Amino acid sequence: MPRCRAHCASPQAGERLGDLRIQRPRHDVASTRASRRGTSAMVSHGTDCQPSTRLCASRRLPGHRPYKTVEMSSAAKILLVDDDVLIHFMVEDIGRQMGHSITCAADGAAGLAALKDEHFDLVILDRRLPDTDGLLLAPEIQADARSSFIVLSSLSTPNDQLLGLGLGALDYVSKPVEPAVLKARIERHLATRRDTSAPAVLSISETFHLNLVTRRLAVAGRTECLSPAENRLLAHFMKNVEIPQSRSDISKAIGGREWVYGDRTGDVLVSRLRRRISGSTLQIITVHGLGYSLTEGSGA
Repeated sequence: MPRCRAHCASPQAGERLGDLRIQRPRHDVASTRASRRGTSAMVSHGTDCQPSTRLCASRRLPGHRPYKTVEMSSAAKILLVDDDVLIHFMVEDIGRQMGHSITCAADGAAGLAALKDEHFDLVILDRRLPDTDGLLLAPEIQADARSSFIVLSSLSTPNDQLLGLGLGALDYVSKPVEPAVLKARIERHLATRRDTSAPAVLSISETFHLNLVTRRLAVAGRTECLSPAENRLLAHFMKNVEIPQSRSDISKAIGGREWVYGDRTGDVLVSRLRRRISGSTLQIITVHGLGYSLTEGSGA
């Protein structure tokens, strides 16, 4: 049987999570209470599971880990930060099917503790956590150059999606979601992880280098730190210099999926990359009717 580790309840609103100042998002009272009841009963499968322990961050026992892990002989390590017990069961089941190790955290504090303890290949973030907006964990995730994250949330307006993608999310998945769809998204993102046989650094000129591992771009005498999505897209452009890339090409490069009408993820990332490479002899131009192209320019 997989081993499950107990988790604890979230800290009070306004308490610090490491370097993050968190604020409790506005919840419907009934749904919040239901969520807490689900959370307190979450660790219930498996004969060697310990009961859930409600401890505030400041009162955790030495060595206590406020999250639980379903350990398997895995190809990847995935962290889920979500207070919905049904989502926990869904992702754990997906992990078993795919042979991956799933760590579940029920709030931002537990998620942050997990991120500080170990490396994860992929993090799945809910936004409406009991103690914070899950997007506030993005900087901690991106501190590990090998990690990336996707958002799984009921907050799914275009502005919500643009915010998440702008902060570096590879994908923004709306709740409710079918297990098969979520599994396909996870599988696709893990499949597009860096190929260890590929070169670690891409170069176009003596002053334009992209380190694919650290996500550091050396450009015009300065260093830019890219998000995972920016890193993937710029690498794609650098491998296809002077070749126009359609929105479909860009969507596949970022997250391995087809572009759907109305999705402006690629446009947002192109805008950000244009600022990143400003001052260099390269620029990303709009090729009307075709898409975008990385090409030689006059520089800024």
